[in-house]
Amino acid sequence: MHRNIQGYVVARYLGDVWNRGRVDILDELVHTDYVGHQSGRPVPCVGACSLARVVRAARVAFPDLHFEVLDQIQDADRVVVRCLKRAKYAEGHDACIDIEQMLLFRFQDGRIIEQWSTVLFSSYENELAFTRMVEWILEPHELEFRTEAQAARAMGEVAVRIPFLPHVRACIRESFDSNERCEARAPEMKDVARRIGMSPRTLQRRLQQAGTTFKHEVDRIRQELACEYLAKTARPLKDIALQLGFFESTSFFRSFRRWTHMSPLQFRLRAAE
Repeated sequence: MHRNIQGYVVARYLGDVWNRGRVDILDELVHTDYVGHQSGRPVPCVGACSLARVVRAARVAFPDLHFEVLDQIQDADRVVVRCLKRAKYAEGHDACIDIEQMLLFRFQDGRIIEQWSTVLFSSYENELAFTRMVEWILEPHELEFRTEAQAARAMGEVAVRIPFLPHVRACIRESFDSNERCEARAPEMKDVARRIGMSPRTLQRRLQQAGTTFKHEVDRIRQELACEYLAKTARPLKDIALQLGFFESTSFFRSFRRWTHMSPLQFRLRAAE
């Protein structure tokens, strides 16, 4: 029965959360002390909120993202899955990804507490090679400069392919998520613009073309997160206010009443009914 529970959790984690974007059930599947390790990513993903952010961002870029389980092994408190990850870029872009991955899950109290993700390549060695001509034409510092410039242009092209407003909102959510255990700080336009791969002026212009402003989008995400934290967690109101960038709880209370016409406590009590 214990192994059946682990298999059920993994199936819902890959099928519902990743394939269908059901981040609302993460608290049921993921331990409060969850840590996710991704090959090539030096900073681990900590907690359900950060994991939800990763899932949302992935599904913004790849709306039809799908994990297909090829093999699965269960032993004690661990489950190993070999799977195939397939997806197509957003907005009708023809390019697809087709990646084989090995996932290792460690369980505690029936939920995933730790995860390791490794990409499997089809060859014994993988490398990025440059010809001798490139080495002769460019000095090392010039090569670094040009590759950085090319990467910046590529990020800009990707940003154009990804739906614009959902991408901006995902970046704003990510900024608020990173406030956890830190000083209160609201997202700044220059930081969000850098994540998207465009200048602040371009970001401002495109938001105006979309009929909105950066301030309005920050306020919108603040409201969404405030309602989510109040309804789904027991966190103190002061902590929620700090994470949402309010230096004083009274400012948070005024804003929340403006959004919902009720106090945060009233909203939490009504959500619990």
